[in-house]
Amino acid sequence: GVSADHAFGAAGDHTVTLTVKDDGNRTATTTRTVTVHPALLPFADCFERDTGPVDGWTAALGAWQINPDGMVEVTTGGTEAFLYAGSPPRLLGPEFVAEVDWNILDGTVVDVWRHAALNFFWNKATTNRGDTTTRGYQIFFIDRGSDRGLNLLRWTAGAWTLLNPGGPGTPGITEPPSNLRIEVDGPTIRIYADGNLAIEADDSTYRDGLFALYAYTGVHAVFDNVRLGVSELPECGAAPLEAPTNLHV
Repeated sequence: GVSADHAFGAAGDHTVTLTVKDDGNRTATTTRTVTVHPALLPFADCFERDTGPVDGWTAALGAWQINPDGMVEVTTGGTEAFLYAGSPPRLLGPEFVAEVDWNILDGTVVDVWRHAALNFFWNKATTNRGDTTTRGYQIFFIDRGSDRGLNLLRWTAGAWTLLNPGGPGTPGITEPPSNLRIEVDGPTIRIYADGNLAIEADDSTYRDGLFALYAYTGVHAVFDNVRLGVSELPECGAAPLEAPTNLHV
């Protein structure tokens, strides 16, 4: 069918009215509010500042704090936790590279245990992966016996699809790597664990959305040295580029 494209001059909420006309000259009109996010890339945060709440990020759920060691720390109770890059959250472009250091210290939910993730290309700052109005990708580590290791999932309307080519989990990775790297290059998504290719999958279903740190219920985890770029990683402390003024939805 026919599609429409429009470039907005600034981020924020915009009222959009769409009018369609059929071959019989009959028309119908609908009006919606759309939110345009500013661009995220490049983005780098090594959390080398005072302890306390994580400025420059959006905590959608969970008690996220910069700890005395200069890392972002979260301990979840009865809920999951999401921390979105940017305040307000900023939008990833269609291709990017990202690296994050992390340590999943503990997990208390029986048969799940340690479970944390990086989320990317999520359409909104959700607090529930199973929300039927959300979608995106997730690379997570889990201790669960049936899929222990790293798993790359595509979430769509509350349901997930495993993208690991060899099936659930990564048999060669039974402990959380200290560094995760994501590369999105055309239709291909690559996941590296401590510099070694762990997962490579072709899936281009989503190519825009938000980036977030994630921890499952009952998990204690720390994250550090978050860096995202289009093709090269920025250094922490570098001046960020200005967000573009020509934004599309």
